[in-house]
Amino acid sequence: MKLIKYQHKLRLVPYAKMRRFRRTKCLSAIILVIFIVAIYKGNHRLIRRKRASKPEYSKRGFIMSRKEEKSFQIHNIAEYLLKPWQRNDTNIQEMRSNMNEYVDFSLAVATKENMEIGQRVKMYFESKDISIDIDEETYNTFPKQWPRDNNHPQYRTCSLVGSSGILLDSQCGKQIDSADYVIRMNTPPINNYTSDAGFKSNMTTMNPSVVGKRYNNLTLEADIVTFLRDMRQYNQDLLVPGLSMKAGYDLTMNVVRAFKREPNHPLHLLLVHPKHFLAMSHFWKDKFDIDAKRISSGLYMTSFALSICDEVTAYGFWPFHTDHRNRTLEYHYYEKSDSVPLPKVHHFAQEYRILLGLHETGVLRLHPNTCS
Repeated sequence: MKLIKYQHKLRLVPYAKMRRFRRTKCLSAIILVIFIVAIYKGNHRLIRRKRASKPEYSKRGFIMSRKEEKSFQIHNIAEYLLKPWQRNDTNIQEMRSNMNEYVDFSLAVATKENMEIGQRVKMYFESKDISIDIDEETYNTFPKQWPRDNNHPQYRTCSLVGSSGILLDSQCGKQIDSADYVIRMNTPPINNYTSDAGFKSNMTTMNPSVVGKRYNNLTLEADIVTFLRDMRQYNQDLLVPGLSMKAGYDLTMNVVRAFKREPNHPLHLLLVHPKHFLAMSHFWKDKFDIDAKRISSGLYMTSFALSICDEVTAYGFWPFHTDHRNRTLEYHYYEKSDSVPLPKVHHFAQEYRILLGLHETGVLRLHPNTCS
Protein backbone atom coordinates (compact mmCIF):
# COMPACT_ATOMS: atom_id res chain seq x y z
CA MET A 1 0.00 0.00 0.00
CA LYS A 2 2.72 2.39 0.82
CA LEU A 3 4.30 1.68 -2.46
CA ILE A 4 1.01 2.32 -4.24
CA LYS A 5 0.40 5.58 -2.36
CA TYR A 6 3.91 6.64 -3.12
CA GLN A 7 3.52 5.83 -6.76
CA HIS A 8 0.16 7.66 -6.80
CA LYS A 9 1.80 10.75 -5.36
CA LEU A 10 4.46 10.51 -7.99
CA ARG A 11 1.73 10.59 -10.60
CA LEU A 12 -0.24 13.48 -9.05
CA VAL A 13 2.62 15.95 -8.55
CA PRO A 14 3.54 16.34 -12.24
CA TYR A 15 -0.18 16.52 -13.17
CA ALA A 16 -0.81 19.43 -10.77
CA LYS A 17 2.17 21.31 -12.10
CA MET A 18 1.05 20.68 -15.64
CA ARG A 19 -2.40 21.99 -14.83
CA ARG A 20 -0.96 25.13 -13.26
CA PHE A 21 1.36 25.57 -16.25
CA ARG A 22 -1.52 25.28 -18.68
CA ARG A 23 -3.58 27.73 -16.65
CA THR A 24 -0.70 30.22 -16.64
CA LYS A 25 -0.11 29.73 -20.36
CA CYS A 26 -3.79 30.24 -21.13
CA LEU A 27 -3.91 33.36 -18.99
CA SER A 28 -0.80 34.73 -20.70
CA ALA A 29 -2.35 34.05 -24.09
CA ILE A 30 -5.52 35.89 -23.07
CA ILE A 31 -3.52 38.86 -21.82
CA LEU A 32 -1.50 38.88 -25.05
CA VAL A 33 -4.68 38.84 -27.15
CA ILE A 34 -6.14 41.69 -25.09
CA PHE A 35 -2.89 43.63 -25.51
CA ILE A 36 -2.82 43.08 -29.28
CA VAL A 37 -6.49 44.09 -29.63
CA ALA A 38 -5.83 47.24 -27.57
CA ILE A 39 -2.89 48.17 -29.78
CA TYR A 40 -4.90 47.48 -32.95
CA LYS A 41 -7.82 49.58 -31.77
CA GLY A 42 -5.50 52.38 -30.74
CA ASN A 43 -3.67 52.32 -34.07
CA HIS A 44 -6.97 52.06 -35.93
CA ARG A 45 -8.26 55.16 -34.17
CA LEU A 46 -5.00 56.94 -34.96
CA ILE A 47 -5.22 55.96 -38.60
CA ARG A 48 -8.81 57.14 -38.76
CA ARG A 49 -7.85 60.43 -37.14
CA LYS A 50 -5.00 60.88 -39.62
CA ARG A 51 -7.29 60.06 -42.54
CA ALA A 52 -9.88 62.47 -41.26
CA SER A 53 -7.29 65.23 -41.01
CA LYS A 54 -6.19 64.78 -44.65
CA PRO A 55 -8.19 65.41 -47.85
CA GLU A 56 -9.96 62.28 -49.03
CA TYR A 57 -8.85 62.33 -52.64
CA SER A 58 -11.06 60.52 -55.08
CA LYS A 59 -9.80 57.20 -56.40
CA ARG A 60 -10.52 58.57 -59.87
CA GLY A 61 -7.80 61.12 -59.36
CA PHE A 62 -9.68 64.36 -58.87
CA ILE A 63 -7.87 66.65 -56.50
CA MET A 64 -10.77 67.39 -54.22
CA SER A 65 -12.27 65.44 -51.35
CA ARG A 66 -15.86 64.23 -51.55
CA LYS A 67 -16.61 66.36 -48.51
CA GLU A 68 -15.24 69.47 -50.24
CA GLU A 69 -17.11 68.62 -53.42
CA LYS A 70 -20.42 68.38 -51.53
CA SER A 71 -19.76 71.75 -49.91
CA PHE A 72 -19.81 73.37 -53.35
CA GLN A 73 -23.43 72.31 -54.05
CA ILE A 74 -22.87 71.62 -57.74
CA HIS A 75 -26.52 72.08 -58.75
CA ASN A 76 -26.61 75.57 -57.24
CA ILE A 77 -23.33 76.52 -58.95
CA ALA A 78 -24.64 75.37 -62.34
CA GLU A 79 -27.83 77.40 -61.90
CA TYR A 80 -25.85 80.42 -60.76
CA LEU A 81 -23.51 80.30 -63.76
CA LEU A 82 -26.51 80.25 -66.11
CA LYS A 83 -27.67 83.63 -64.86
CA PRO A 84 -26.78 86.76 -66.91
CA TRP A 85 -23.21 87.92 -66.30
CA GLN A 86 -21.91 91.47 -66.57
CA ARG A 87 -18.31 92.59 -66.89
CA ASN A 88 -17.12 95.04 -64.23
CA ASP A 89 -14.40 97.23 -65.76
CA THR A 90 -13.53 98.83 -62.42
CA ASN A 91 -12.83 95.47 -60.79
CA ILE A 92 -10.89 94.27 -63.84
CA GLN A 93 -8.64 97.33 -63.76
CA GLU A 94 -8.10 96.91 -60.03
CA MET A 95 -7.17 93.26 -60.57
CA ARG A 96 -4.68 94.21 -63.28
CA SER A 97 -3.21 96.94 -61.13
CA ASN A 98 -2.70 94.50 -58.25
CA MET A 99 -0.97 92.00 -60.54
CA ASN A 100 1.29 94.71 -61.96
CA GLU A 101 2.46 95.50 -58.44
CA TYR A 102 4.02 92.05 -58.36
CA VAL A 103 5.55 91.94 -61.83
CA ASP A 104 5.34 93.69 -65.17
CA PHE A 105 3.68 91.68 -67.93
CA SER A 106 6.68 92.29 -70.21
CA LEU A 107 8.43 89.59 -68.15
CA ALA A 108 5.81 86.95 -68.96
CA VAL A 109 8.00 85.36 -71.63
CA ALA A 110 11.77 84.88 -71.80
CA THR A 111 13.20 87.14 -74.53
CA LYS A 112 16.57 88.35 -75.73
CA GLU A 113 15.80 91.64 -74.00
CA ASN A 114 15.15 90.23 -70.51
CA MET A 115 17.60 87.28 -70.57
CA GLU A 116 21.27 86.98 -71.56
CA ILE A 117 23.82 84.31 -72.45
CA GLY A 118 25.55 82.92 -69.38
CA GLN A 119 22.77 84.03 -67.05
CA ARG A 120 22.22 81.57 -64.22
CA VAL A 121 18.59 80.60 -63.78
CA LYS A 122 17.27 78.64 -60.81
CA MET A 123 14.80 75.90 -61.68
CA TYR A 124 11.79 77.25 -59.80
CA PHE A 125 9.92 73.95 -59.35
CA GLU A 126 12.94 72.09 -57.95
CA SER A 127 13.00 71.48 -54.21
CA LYS A 128 16.78 71.72 -54.21
CA ASP A 129 18.93 74.59 -55.45
CA ILE A 130 19.31 73.46 -59.06
CA SER A 131 20.24 76.01 -61.71
CA ILE A 132 21.23 76.11 -65.36
CA ASP A 133 23.28 78.63 -67.32
CA ILE A 134 21.56 80.03 -70.39
CA ASP A 135 23.74 78.88 -73.28
CA GLU A 136 23.70 80.19 -76.83
CA GLU A 137 21.37 77.46 -78.11
CA THR A 138 18.76 78.29 -75.47
CA TYR A 139 19.18 82.04 -75.91
CA ASN A 140 18.63 81.79 -79.65
CA THR A 141 15.20 80.24 -79.07
CA PHE A 142 14.00 83.43 -77.35
CA PRO A 143 12.21 86.03 -79.48
CA LYS A 144 13.85 89.45 -79.55
CA GLN A 145 10.89 90.81 -77.64
CA TRP A 146 7.39 89.75 -76.71
CA PRO A 147 4.86 90.79 -77.76
CA ARG A 148 6.64 90.87 -81.09
CA ASP A 149 5.20 94.21 -82.17
CA ASN A 150 6.49 95.82 -78.96
CA ASN A 151 2.96 96.94 -78.09
CA HIS A 152 1.10 95.56 -75.14
CA PRO A 153 -1.51 93.29 -76.74
CA GLN A 154 -5.00 94.13 -75.61
CA TYR A 155 -7.82 92.02 -76.95
CA ARG A 156 -11.50 92.73 -76.52
CA THR A 157 -12.56 89.14 -75.87
CA CYS A 158 -10.61 86.02 -74.92
CA SER A 159 -11.53 82.36 -74.50
CA LEU A 160 -9.55 80.55 -71.84
CA VAL A 161 -10.07 76.85 -72.55
CA GLY A 162 -9.50 74.30 -69.80
CA SER A 163 -9.63 70.56 -70.34
CA SER A 164 -12.29 69.32 -67.92
CA GLY A 165 -14.58 66.52 -69.05
CA ILE A 166 -17.46 69.02 -68.74
CA LEU A 167 -16.58 70.21 -72.27
CA LEU A 168 -17.48 66.89 -73.88
CA ASP A 169 -20.86 67.17 -75.69
CA SER A 170 -21.03 70.86 -74.74
CA GLN A 171 -21.30 72.17 -78.34
CA CYS A 172 -19.19 75.19 -77.28
CA GLY A 173 -16.75 75.11 -80.21
CA LYS A 174 -18.21 78.01 -82.21
CA GLN A 175 -18.60 80.19 -79.14
CA ILE A 176 -15.01 79.54 -78.08
CA ASP A 177 -13.68 80.36 -81.55
CA SER A 178 -15.71 83.59 -81.73
CA ALA A 179 -13.33 85.28 -79.26
CA ASP A 180 -10.54 87.54 -80.53
CA TYR A 181 -7.90 85.46 -78.75
CA VAL A 182 -8.03 81.81 -77.66
CA ILE A 183 -5.76 80.26 -75.02
CA ARG A 184 -5.62 76.48 -74.64
CA MET A 185 -3.83 74.49 -71.98
CA ASN A 186 -1.58 71.44 -72.15
CA THR A 187 -1.77 70.78 -75.90
CA PRO A 188 -5.17 69.08 -75.91
CA PRO A 189 -6.06 67.17 -79.07
CA ILE A 190 -8.61 69.39 -80.86
CA ASN A 191 -9.01 67.94 -84.37
CA ASN A 192 -11.65 65.45 -83.22
CA TYR A 193 -13.33 67.79 -80.72
CA THR A 194 -13.96 70.98 -82.68
CA SER A 195 -17.73 70.96 -82.08
CA ASP A 196 -17.15 70.96 -78.31
CA ALA A 197 -13.82 72.76 -77.89
CA GLY A 198 -13.32 74.67 -81.16
CA PHE A 199 -10.19 74.74 -83.29
CA LYS A 200 -8.83 78.29 -82.99
CA SER A 201 -5.67 78.59 -80.93
CA ASN A 202 -3.58 81.73 -80.49
CA MET A 203 -1.62 80.45 -77.50
CA THR A 204 -1.30 76.87 -76.29
CA THR A 205 0.53 75.79 -73.19
CA MET A 206 2.48 72.54 -72.91
CA ASN A 207 4.00 70.90 -69.88
CA PRO A 208 7.36 69.34 -70.87
CA SER A 209 6.15 66.07 -69.36
CA VAL A 210 3.81 65.74 -72.35
CA VAL A 211 6.90 65.21 -74.53
CA GLY A 212 7.80 62.18 -72.46
CA LYS A 213 4.32 60.72 -72.10
CA ARG A 214 3.09 61.17 -75.67
CA TYR A 215 6.24 61.38 -77.78
CA ASN A 216 8.83 59.13 -76.15
CA ASN A 217 11.05 62.12 -75.26
CA LEU A 218 11.43 62.77 -79.02
CA THR A 219 14.03 60.00 -79.09
CA LEU A 220 13.26 58.44 -82.46
CA GLU A 221 12.70 59.93 -85.89
CA ALA A 222 9.10 58.71 -85.84
CA ASP A 223 8.52 60.48 -82.50
CA ILE A 224 9.73 63.80 -83.90
CA VAL A 225 7.60 63.45 -87.06
CA THR A 226 4.51 62.69 -84.97
CA PHE A 227 5.20 65.58 -82.62
CA LEU A 228 5.62 68.15 -85.39
CA ARG A 229 2.50 66.86 -87.11
CA ASP A 230 0.41 67.08 -83.92
CA MET A 231 1.66 70.58 -83.17
CA ARG A 232 0.13 71.74 -86.46
CA GLN A 233 -3.24 71.63 -84.72
CA TYR A 234 -2.25 74.87 -83.03
CA ASN A 235 -1.25 78.28 -84.32
CA GLN A 236 0.89 81.21 -83.28
CA ASP A 237 2.52 80.46 -79.90
CA LEU A 238 3.40 77.40 -77.81
CA LEU A 239 4.10 78.44 -74.20
CA VAL A 240 6.27 76.03 -72.20
CA PRO A 241 7.51 76.26 -68.57
CA GLY A 242 10.88 75.01 -69.78
CA LEU A 243 12.86 76.68 -67.01
CA SER A 244 10.93 75.13 -64.14
CA MET A 245 12.72 71.78 -63.66
CA LYS A 246 15.98 70.30 -64.94
CA ALA A 247 14.23 67.32 -66.52
CA GLY A 248 11.70 69.66 -68.13
CA TYR A 249 14.48 71.87 -69.44
CA ASP A 250 16.15 68.91 -71.14
CA LEU A 251 12.85 67.89 -72.75
CA THR A 252 12.24 71.47 -73.84
CA MET A 253 15.60 71.53 -75.62
CA ASN A 254 14.51 68.40 -77.47
CA VAL A 255 11.48 70.39 -78.60
CA VAL A 256 13.74 73.26 -79.70
CA ARG A 257 15.80 70.90 -81.87
CA ALA A 258 12.66 69.33 -83.32
CA PHE A 259 11.32 72.72 -84.43
CA LYS A 260 14.67 73.55 -86.03
CA ARG A 261 14.04 70.73 -88.47
CA GLU A 262 10.96 72.54 -89.73
CA PRO A 263 11.72 76.28 -89.89
CA ASN A 264 8.36 77.12 -91.46
CA HIS A 265 6.31 75.42 -88.77
CA PRO A 266 3.30 77.63 -87.86
CA LEU A 267 3.97 77.35 -84.14
CA HIS A 268 6.50 79.51 -82.28
CA LEU A 269 8.06 78.24 -79.08
CA LEU A 270 7.99 80.54 -76.04
CA LEU A 271 9.37 79.87 -72.56
CA VAL A 272 7.69 81.14 -69.41
CA HIS A 273 9.95 83.63 -67.66
CA PRO A 274 10.77 82.30 -64.15
CA LYS A 275 10.27 85.69 -62.52
CA HIS A 276 6.78 86.03 -63.95
CA PHE A 277 5.54 82.63 -62.81
CA LEU A 278 6.97 83.05 -59.32
CA ALA A 279 5.54 86.56 -59.01
CA MET A 280 2.07 85.42 -60.13
CA SER A 281 2.29 82.49 -57.73
CA HIS A 282 3.02 84.91 -54.87
CA PHE A 283 0.19 87.16 -56.04
CA TRP A 284 -2.45 84.44 -55.84
CA LYS A 285 -1.11 83.09 -52.56
CA ASP A 286 -0.82 86.52 -50.92
CA LYS A 287 -4.07 88.05 -52.14
CA PHE A 288 -6.27 84.96 -52.07
CA ASP A 289 -4.68 82.82 -49.33
CA ILE A 290 -3.87 79.77 -51.44
CA ASP A 291 -1.83 77.34 -49.34
CA ALA A 292 -1.00 74.80 -52.07
CA LYS A 293 2.58 73.98 -52.93
CA ARG A 294 2.03 75.33 -56.43
CA ILE A 295 -0.72 77.13 -58.31
CA SER A 296 -2.16 75.23 -61.25
CA SER A 297 -1.44 76.10 -64.86
CA GLY A 298 -5.12 77.03 -65.13
CA LEU A 299 -4.85 79.70 -62.45
CA TYR A 300 -1.55 80.95 -63.86
CA MET A 301 -3.06 81.31 -67.34
CA THR A 302 -6.04 83.07 -65.78
CA SER A 303 -3.70 85.85 -64.68
CA PHE A 304 -2.09 85.74 -68.12
CA ALA A 305 -5.48 86.16 -69.84
CA LEU A 306 -6.60 88.94 -67.49
CA SER A 307 -3.43 90.87 -68.39
CA ILE A 308 -4.18 90.98 -72.12
CA CYS A 309 -7.97 90.70 -72.41
CA ASP A 310 -10.81 93.09 -71.61
CA GLU A 311 -13.26 90.23 -71.24
CA VAL A 312 -12.23 86.68 -70.34
CA THR A 313 -14.56 83.69 -70.59
CA ALA A 314 -13.27 80.44 -69.11
CA TYR A 315 -14.53 77.17 -70.57
CA GLY A 316 -13.85 73.70 -69.25
CA PHE A 317 -13.07 74.88 -65.72
CA TRP A 318 -14.98 72.30 -63.67
CA PRO A 319 -12.95 70.40 -61.03
CA PHE A 320 -15.71 67.98 -60.02
CA HIS A 321 -16.09 64.33 -60.95
CA THR A 322 -19.76 64.79 -61.90
CA ASP A 323 -21.82 67.53 -63.50
CA HIS A 324 -25.06 69.01 -62.19
CA ARG A 325 -26.98 66.15 -63.83
CA ASN A 326 -24.85 63.60 -61.95
CA ARG A 327 -23.08 62.45 -65.11
CA THR A 328 -19.65 61.01 -64.35
CA LEU A 329 -16.95 63.11 -66.01
CA GLU A 330 -13.46 62.25 -67.11
CA TYR A 331 -10.57 64.36 -65.85
CA HIS A 332 -9.88 65.46 -69.46
CA TYR A 333 -12.58 65.79 -72.10
CA TYR A 334 -10.38 64.14 -74.71
CA GLU A 335 -9.17 61.01 -72.92
CA LYS A 336 -9.64 58.48 -70.17
CA SER A 337 -6.53 58.70 -68.07
CA ASP A 338 -5.26 57.99 -64.58
CA SER A 339 -2.49 60.54 -65.10
CA VAL A 340 -3.51 63.57 -63.04
CA PRO A 341 -1.66 66.20 -60.97
CA LEU A 342 -0.39 65.08 -57.58
CA PRO A 343 -2.76 65.83 -54.68
CA LYS A 344 -0.10 67.67 -52.70
CA VAL A 345 0.82 70.02 -55.56
CA HIS A 346 -2.39 71.92 -56.38
CA HIS A 347 -5.49 72.84 -54.43
CA PHE A 348 -8.40 72.85 -56.87
CA ALA A 349 -11.03 73.51 -54.21
CA GLN A 350 -9.41 76.78 -53.16
CA GLU A 351 -8.74 77.79 -56.75
CA TYR A 352 -12.29 77.15 -57.87
CA ARG A 353 -13.68 79.25 -55.03
CA ILE A 354 -11.43 82.07 -56.23
CA LEU A 355 -12.70 81.70 -59.81
CA LEU A 356 -16.30 81.76 -58.56
CA GLY A 357 -15.48 84.97 -56.70
CA LEU A 358 -13.98 86.53 -59.84
CA HIS A 359 -17.10 85.54 -61.77
CA GLU A 360 -19.32 87.12 -59.12
CA THR A 361 -17.37 90.40 -59.17
CA GLY A 362 -17.41 90.65 -62.97
CA VAL A 363 -13.66 90.07 -63.45
CA LEU A 364 -14.08 86.97 -65.62
CA ARG A 365 -16.90 84.73 -66.71
CA LEU A 366 -17.03 81.04 -65.87
CA HIS A 367 -19.04 79.46 -68.63
CA PRO A 368 -21.70 76.92 -67.59
CA ASN A 369 -21.90 73.38 -68.85
CA THR A 370 -23.26 73.69 -72.40
CA CYS A 371 -23.59 76.19 -75.23
CA SER A 372 -26.58 74.59 -76.96
